[in-house]
Amino acid sequence: MDAIIINDFFDNFHNIKDEFKKIPLLTLDEMNKKLVTKNLRPENWPGKRSENLADTNPFFYNLIIKELTNKTNLFYNTTFNMHACVHLRLQSDNKNDNNITGDFIHSDPCDYTLMVYLSNTNLKSGTALYSNESDEPNVMTNFVQNRAFLFKGHIRHMAIHNHGDSIENGRLTLNCFIFLRK
Repeated sequence: MDAIIINDFFDNFHNIKDEFKKIPLLTLDEMNKKLVTKNLRPENWPGKRSENLADTNPFFYNLIIKELTNKTNLFYNTTFNMHACVHLRLQSDNKNDNNITGDFIHSDPCDYTLMVYLSNTNLKSGTALYSNESDEPNVMTNFVQNRAFLFKGHIRHMAIHNHGDSIENGRLTLNCFIFLRK
């Protein structure tokens, strides 16, 4: 399995969707200052992110694990660690790479990446996956509210069409970085 889509990731999403907007978000500079004080490596990403939900919101963190294990068999009887955060990207975070508007092509230093689209559906937005040989996308998924996109972390990818100008209309995602314990 390189990538799968899970529609309706959170059961009863309508009951919790606005709660994600209440999670405090930090700029990259604010986050890196906190990481330095903990002797952790600095990060690099556009927009704003929350701290790890395992530390700041155990309810959501455990709900994510429950939904992930119930909706896939990939992690059944598997021990893993996960870093989960809420991430807001706005239209002002866009760049234009290879005629595709988004942020930047990158890979994640984890075994799997899970993204859940939290804000309203925007079919111009989504995520593109790239092969190692080309900067042309070979897989794209649309930004559909409560859709999860799970893929191997080493796969190069990019957010497509960041949008909006606030948390109310921007691209709000749940980003989870999953590390299998060997």
